[in-house]
Amino acid sequence: MRHRRKSKHFGRRSEERVALGRALVVGFLLSPERRIVTTVAKAKWICGLIDSVCCELAKLSVGGEAGSARLSQIRRIASQLGGRHVLGQVMRCGVGAGCRATGGNVRVQKLATRRLGDSGKTAVLELVR
Repeated sequence: MRHRRKSKHFGRRSEERVALGRALVVGFLLSPERRIVTTVAKAKWICGLIDSVCCELAKLSVGGEAGSARLSQIRRIASQLGGRHVLGQVMRCGVGAGCRATGGNVRVQKLATRRLGDSGKTAVLELVR
């Protein structure tokens, strides 16, 4: 039974799900058009993670905080993305400037076409400007 289980498992172990989530978030943030095509279940699952990272990046780009608060924010984002080198790449792309700090930065649109191979439902994840 699935009582009180909040996350999807996708047929993977815990560390594999963490790696999958990080790969999808980083792939989304580093794509030039800020848009990826994935399955509907993965899009709904990753939407909240991307939105939280975008909100943190928007708050970081606004600035105005003390040094220790800013440092803890940088470390929190780096831990979500998987390292400081990835955070540096994301910061150079300028993702935080196009995001709102209040949320609602990511849109999930279901596509009519299905994925080849297993005929899975697909969706587009895109950044709302």
